[in-house]
Amino acid sequence: MTSHRPFTFLLALVPAACANLDVLSDVELNSVGLQVYEEVIANNQVITSGADYEMAQRVGRRIVEATGADLPWQVKLLKADDIANAVSLPGGRIAVYSGLLGITENESGFAVVIGHEIAHAMLGHGRKRLAECRLLSHGFVANQGNQGVAGT
Repeated sequence: MTSHRPFTFLLALVPAACANLDVLSDVELNSVGLQVYEEVIANNQVITSGADYEMAQRVGRRIVEATGADLPWQVKLLKADDIANAVSLPGGRIAVYSGLLGITENESGFAVVIGHEIAHAMLGHGRKRLAECRLLSHGFVANQGNQGVAGT
Protein backbone atom coordinates (compact mmCIF):
# COMPACT_ATOMS: atom_id res chain seq x y z
CA MET A 1 0.00 0.00 0.00
CA THR A 2 1.44 3.38 -1.01
CA SER A 3 1.36 6.49 1.16
CA HIS A 4 -0.57 9.48 -0.12
CA ARG A 5 1.04 11.97 2.27
CA PRO A 6 3.56 13.52 -0.14
CA PHE A 7 0.90 13.87 -2.84
CA THR A 8 -1.64 15.29 -0.38
CA PHE A 9 0.93 17.81 0.85
CA LEU A 10 1.61 18.94 -2.72
CA LEU A 11 -2.11 19.31 -3.41
CA ALA A 12 -2.41 21.53 -0.36
CA LEU A 13 0.22 23.85 -1.86
CA VAL A 14 -1.42 24.16 -5.28
CA PRO A 15 -3.78 27.08 -4.53
CA ALA A 16 -0.99 29.21 -3.07
CA ALA A 17 1.59 28.21 -5.68
CA CYS A 18 -0.81 28.81 -8.56
CA ALA A 19 -2.37 32.04 -7.33
CA ASN A 20 -0.81 33.97 -10.21
CA LEU A 21 -0.20 31.13 -12.64
CA ASP A 22 -1.77 31.84 -15.99
CA VAL A 23 -2.48 28.45 -17.59
CA LEU A 24 -5.54 29.56 -19.56
CA SER A 25 -5.63 31.87 -22.54
CA ASP A 26 -8.20 34.68 -22.56
CA VAL A 27 -10.02 32.95 -25.40
CA GLU A 28 -10.17 29.67 -23.49
CA LEU A 29 -11.23 31.39 -20.29
CA ASN A 30 -14.02 33.35 -22.00
CA SER A 31 -15.18 30.21 -23.79
CA VAL A 32 -15.47 28.28 -20.52
CA GLY A 33 -17.18 31.25 -18.85
CA LEU A 34 -19.70 31.55 -21.67
CA GLN A 35 -20.39 27.82 -21.67
CA VAL A 36 -21.07 27.74 -17.92
CA TYR A 37 -23.13 30.96 -18.11
CA GLU A 38 -25.29 29.56 -20.90
CA GLU A 39 -25.80 26.39 -18.86
CA VAL A 40 -26.90 28.40 -15.82
CA ILE A 41 -29.26 30.49 -17.96
CA ALA A 42 -30.69 27.43 -19.72
CA ASN A 43 -31.47 25.74 -16.40
CA ASN A 44 -33.28 28.73 -14.89
CA GLN A 45 -36.04 31.10 -15.89
CA VAL A 46 -34.57 34.52 -16.69
CA ILE A 47 -36.57 37.45 -15.34
CA THR A 48 -36.86 40.00 -18.17
CA SER A 49 -39.36 42.54 -16.84
CA GLY A 50 -40.77 44.07 -13.70
CA ALA A 51 -39.42 46.14 -10.82
CA ASP A 52 -36.77 43.61 -9.73
CA TYR A 53 -35.48 43.29 -13.30
CA GLU A 54 -35.32 47.07 -13.73
CA MET A 55 -33.47 47.44 -10.42
CA ALA A 56 -30.96 44.71 -11.34
CA GLN A 57 -30.23 46.35 -14.69
CA ARG A 58 -29.98 49.86 -13.21
CA VAL A 59 -27.61 48.78 -10.42
CA GLY A 60 -25.56 46.63 -12.77
CA ARG A 61 -25.16 49.48 -15.26
CA ARG A 62 -24.09 51.99 -12.59
CA ILE A 63 -21.47 49.71 -11.07
CA VAL A 64 -20.15 48.56 -14.45
CA GLU A 65 -19.73 52.18 -15.55
CA ALA A 66 -17.78 52.92 -12.36
CA THR A 67 -15.28 50.12 -13.08
CA GLY A 68 -14.17 51.47 -16.42
CA ALA A 69 -13.43 47.86 -17.41
CA ASP A 70 -13.87 46.93 -21.05
CA LEU A 71 -15.87 43.73 -20.68
CA PRO A 72 -19.22 42.84 -22.26
CA TRP A 73 -20.90 42.88 -18.84
CA GLN A 74 -24.20 41.06 -18.47
CA VAL A 75 -26.34 40.91 -15.34
CA LYS A 76 -29.12 38.32 -15.45
CA LEU A 77 -31.73 37.91 -12.75
CA LEU A 78 -32.84 34.30 -12.45
CA LYS A 79 -36.14 33.13 -10.98
CA ALA A 80 -35.19 30.85 -8.11
CA ASP A 81 -36.69 32.13 -4.87
CA ASP A 82 -35.17 29.24 -2.93
CA ILE A 83 -31.59 30.12 -3.98
CA ALA A 84 -29.91 33.09 -2.29
CA ASN A 85 -26.76 33.33 -4.37
CA ALA A 86 -25.01 35.12 -7.20
CA VAL A 87 -22.25 33.98 -9.50
CA SER A 88 -19.63 35.82 -11.52
CA LEU A 89 -18.19 34.06 -14.53
CA PRO A 90 -15.25 34.99 -16.73
CA GLY A 91 -16.04 37.50 -19.44
CA GLY A 92 -18.18 39.83 -17.32
CA ARG A 93 -21.16 37.53 -16.90
CA ILE A 94 -23.11 37.74 -13.65
CA ALA A 95 -26.17 35.73 -12.64
CA VAL A 96 -28.18 36.62 -9.55
CA TYR A 97 -30.81 34.27 -8.17
CA SER A 98 -34.05 35.92 -7.04
CA GLY A 99 -33.81 34.32 -3.60
CA LEU A 100 -31.11 36.88 -2.84
CA LEU A 101 -33.53 39.78 -3.21
CA GLY A 102 -35.18 39.14 0.15
CA ILE A 103 -31.79 39.23 1.82
CA THR A 104 -30.46 42.34 0.09
CA GLU A 105 -33.79 44.07 0.87
CA ASN A 106 -33.19 47.14 -1.31
CA GLU A 107 -31.16 48.65 -4.12
CA SER A 108 -28.19 49.45 -1.87
CA GLY A 109 -28.01 45.87 -0.61
CA PHE A 110 -28.28 44.57 -4.16
CA ALA A 111 -25.47 46.93 -5.20
CA VAL A 112 -23.20 45.34 -2.59
CA VAL A 113 -23.78 41.92 -4.17
CA ILE A 114 -23.22 43.16 -7.73
CA GLY A 115 -20.10 45.03 -6.65
CA HIS A 116 -18.81 41.89 -4.96
CA GLU A 117 -19.40 39.80 -8.09
CA ILE A 118 -17.79 42.40 -10.34
CA ALA A 119 -14.78 42.46 -8.00
CA HIS A 120 -14.40 38.70 -8.52
CA ALA A 121 -14.29 39.28 -12.29
CA MET A 122 -11.93 42.26 -12.08
CA LEU A 123 -9.51 40.37 -9.83
CA GLY A 124 -9.48 37.32 -12.10
CA HIS A 125 -10.84 34.91 -9.52
CA GLY A 126 -12.52 32.80 -12.22
CA ARG A 127 -9.18 32.39 -14.00
CA LYS A 128 -7.48 31.37 -10.76
CA ARG A 129 -10.22 28.89 -9.84
CA LEU A 130 -10.16 27.25 -13.28
CA ALA A 131 -6.35 27.04 -13.19
CA GLU A 132 -6.50 25.37 -9.77
CA CYS A 133 -9.12 22.88 -10.97
CA ARG A 134 -7.12 22.08 -14.08
CA LEU A 135 -3.89 21.56 -12.17
CA LEU A 136 -5.60 19.50 -9.49
CA SER A 137 -7.25 17.27 -12.09
CA HIS A 138 -3.92 16.77 -13.88
CA GLY A 139 -2.27 15.97 -10.55
CA PHE A 140 -5.02 13.51 -9.72
CA VAL A 141 -4.64 11.77 -13.07
CA ALA A 142 -0.86 11.63 -12.67
CA ASN A 143 -1.23 10.23 -9.17
CA GLN A 144 -3.71 7.61 -10.38
CA GLY A 145 -1.20 6.56 -13.02
CA ASN A 146 1.54 6.26 -10.40
CA GLN A 147 -0.69 4.14 -8.21
CA GLY A 148 -1.34 1.79 -11.10
CA VAL A 149 2.36 1.34 -11.70
CA ALA A 150 3.15 0.88 -8.00
CA GLY A 151 0.28 -1.52 -7.51
CA THR A 152 1.40 -3.99 -10.20
